[in-house]
Amino acid sequence: MIVSMKKLSRLFTPGLAQSFLICLTLSCWPYIEPPVIIFSLMFIFCVAIVRATIPNKNVRLPQKFKQTQALALLSSTTLMFTCFILFKTEYKEPFYIIISIITTTALNILLTLSHIASIDNEEKTLFSYTKKTIKYTWIIISLVAYHIARAKASIILDIPFDSTNKRPITFFFAFVYIFWVYYTLYHFLFIFIFFSPDLINFSRNKETEPYPSLGYQISVILPSLLMYIALSNILNINMTNILNTGLNFTLRYDARDSFFCHNRYMFLTKHPDARFMLISEGSYRALIPYKDDINIFRLTCSDKEPFYSLNGVVDKDSLILTAIKERANILINDLYLK
Repeated sequence: MIVSMKKLSRLFTPGLAQSFLICLTLSCWPYIEPPVIIFSLMFIFCVAIVRATIPNKNVRLPQKFKQTQALALLSSTTLMFTCFILFKTEYKEPFYIIISIITTTALNILLTLSHIASIDNEEKTLFSYTKKTIKYTWIIISLVAYHIARAKASIILDIPFDSTNKRPITFFFAFVYIFWVYYTLYHFLFIFIFFSPDLINFSRNKETEPYPSLGYQISVILPSLLMYIALSNILNINMTNILNTGLNFTLRYDARDSFFCHNRYMFLTKHPDARFMLISEGSYRALIPYKDDINIFRLTCSDKEPFYSLNGVVDKDSLILTAIKERANILINDLYLK
């Protein structure tokens, strides 16, 4: 019994464990057909059979590489439970999605740092280059993302670009853009570190510590790629809810529950939950919740009752659709009169 357990433990390598966790994650994922899971399970059994028939003559990994593999297994396990909570239960609130984003991002960063520490030399050359790359790309991406966020806020709210400088919604959009771009860039850097022999050989002493085999690389890079794909899909599926949650949160600090017109404060009786963002004297943006979305209106003060006017903010497609509907109604009325 003890001998068979030892053989089983030798077969259950981190690579096989990663494959097994990937199958469990796929089983939790929506819109995936069963043949994909069956194929993945067949892959695991084929690899297990091959490892059982061909002796493993690879050199044992140092402890620091095993720590990186253990962290990779922890990352895959966390991702599996995250996917199970998001897709197999009713806990689909934005709070859980945000926790998932923070957890997967933190584990990815720890995984990369552990791998760099494993292959780096005594002078920490690879870590130094990586740190400089992150610092300078962070500055560039932050500036570009902030400018794009200001333009996005100006377009969505239909407000002047200059007035978006210090608004909370601008910082929220900037954070979303920075996270999305930098998360993608991070994985390109992650893959580059793994599959760049020249950089790795330059950073370490290859005479004393040989670089680990391909099996180690697969067992470590698989969870990172899987987390990137999974989190990207989670963000795409829930992006509307995330943006609405962030918009509702920022509106607490950027919009009032009343507006000032005709020398007195007023509110919309038909929309008591509406918020009002001051643009200039006598000009507001009324943000009215509608189901899971927010409708945006231009609110302008006037001298006649009800002392304000509301005009919905629409885009080109909505204008074209409205014009088509009006022409269709005219055509239907002409045919009916004939």
